[in-house]
Amino acid sequence: MTEQFFEQQLKLWPLAADNYKAVRAARSKSFSLNRDLNIGLKYLPQRKRSATADTSRTGIAARPCFLCAPQLPAEQISLNLVFENEQITTCTKARENGYRLLVNPYPAFDRHFTIAAVDHREQSLSGELPAMLALTEFMPSYLLFFNAPGAGASAPDHLHFQAVPRGCLPVERDFASWHDVYSRVLFTSGQTEVFCLENFLRSAWLLKSRDPKELCALLQELLGILASSLPNTQTETSTAVNNIPQTIHRGNIGSTEKFHTDVNKNPEATAVQQKPPVNLLSWYEKGLWTCVLFARSKHRPACYFERGEQQIIVSPASVEMGGLIVLIRPEDFDKINPGLISRIYAEVSLPEQAYNDISEAWKNLNQHSNPRTL
Repeated sequence: MTEQFFEQQLKLWPLAADNYKAVRAARSKSFSLNRDLNIGLKYLPQRKRSATADTSRTGIAARPCFLCAPQLPAEQISLNLVFENEQITTCTKARENGYRLLVNPYPAFDRHFTIAAVDHREQSLSGELPAMLALTEFMPSYLLFFNAPGAGASAPDHLHFQAVPRGCLPVERDFASWHDVYSRVLFTSGQTEVFCLENFLRSAWLLKSRDPKELCALLQELLGILASSLPNTQTETSTAVNNIPQTIHRGNIGSTEKFHTDVNKNPEATAVQQKPPVNLLSWYEKGLWTCVLFARSKHRPACYFERGEQQIIVSPASVEMGGLIVLIRPEDFDKINPGLISRIYAEVSLPEQAYNDISEAWKNLNQHSNPRTL
């Protein structure tokens, strides 16, 4: 269904068709970092809009929302989806609480979809995790991802996910080769296994589950810990407070003063802090959901703001955290090297101590869980 829809859209939209041709002809290369982690690079000047998007409050206020129906290009068609009874189904007309599957006209891959909420609501995972996992099951040949405000979302004011073919991003494509090397079991809860990723260049957790409800609950739990513990570094992308619980009631987080278990008592807590900057990747196969959640310390690295030869315009989002660095200038593509990539990842990820503290806090919340066989 999605393939037929994609081909129909390209026939109707010459600009999109030309951009997909450019993707197929794009320059690319790869490096092996940290022994055997494959990181790809791709030169895509048409991704400039996304890489340089102004996601500040003033920038968002100054433009109409480009994912709302009145602003969609006349050539753009949509496949209407709805989330009901824990499943995604198609429908003939757009529903207010549904989603539109759209062909991304400025792609990073040879198939690139945006799945936007029909109604205008904030880019927040709170309450949307069940729908994201259902979308992952609905599109098993695709990798689904979500960019939070302050973590690469170019439309932080309108809820949307993205979908690209399986095998496009090293994190999913090379999963079998890196999983045993970098994954350390953190805990098992019911039908869900949770892993820390050590020496992975990026601060991330891996979750594997056959129970989507349980998986949603654990992901929401991690988001709550992140929201109550991370410093407020993303104020320029704030829009409103989401529904992450403000107090963590279980376990023992109090091993370090860096954690604030009650945001009402934390003078640094803001709307943005309750929407932690994360990138979430998810794929589905034979009843098993696999998710990788990257926690971020900042949106863009220092090199983005440099001038002259020191500048590299790179704006990490799920694609970059997933192992493919998209560059919009030829000089950046030519000069970036493994050392620079490692520094960029380190700069936009959590410090090691903060990552370890959050992992232990999450483990403590689940220390009495009863594991079952996956």
